[in-house]
Amino acid sequence: FILTLICFLHPALGFVYTWERWRNEELPVQCHLNTAYVPEALAVPDVEQAMIQSMEAWNRAAGIPIFEYAGRIKLEAPIADDGWNAISLVPADWSEITLTNSAIQGLTCDWTLDQPVGAPPNCGATRGFLRAFDIVLNAQGYRWTVGAKPGHYDIQSAVTHELGHVLSLGHTDGDADAPDAPTMVT
Repeated sequence: FILTLICFLHPALGFVYTWERWRNEELPVQCHLNTAYVPEALAVPDVEQAMIQSMEAWNRAAGIPIFEYAGRIKLEAPIADDGWNAISLVPADWSEITLTNSAIQGLTCDWTLDQPVGAPPNCGATRGFLRAFDIVLNAQGYRWTVGAKPGHYDIQSAVTHELGHVLSLGHTDGDADAPDAPTMVT
C-alpha cells in the first residue's frame, strides 16, 4: 500500500504513522474547497492555491498522486457525511460545529468504509479504510492568511498538517515544538 512509503517520513515531519487509509484504486483522492465559509479577508483563488500546494507536497513526498484538487463547492455543513472530501474555514459557531473547544485550530473528521452512511464523524484517531473526510480550520478564533503575515496563521501549513491525518499520520507525543504542531507565521 502507498501509505507504507510515507511511514518512513515521520521522523522528519513529526508525525507518527498509524494505519493505512486509502486503497490504491481510490487514488488520487479528490479534494474540494468549500467556499461557503471563506472569510471575506481571504481571496478564494489564493486559498485554492494554498490547498493545491499542500496536496502537491504530499504527492511529491509519496512519489505518486495521492491527492487531486477537484474544485470549489458550497456546502452548508462543513462537517457532514455527504460524500465530499471538503476543506472549510469555519468563521462562527466553531464549538457547536466541531464539538471541540475553541482553542483547536484545525480538525480532520472522517468516515470509514465500515460505517453506515449518515454516521457521526470520527474526529480523532480511527482505524479502517476511509470513504470520505472533511477538514475544518477555525476561522472564528484564528486569523488565517496565505503566505507570511504577522499575527496570522498560514492556511497552506495547516492544510498540509491536516492532510497528514487523512493519510493516517497521527501526532507525536504532544510535543508543542514538533514540526507537526501548529505554527504561527511571523
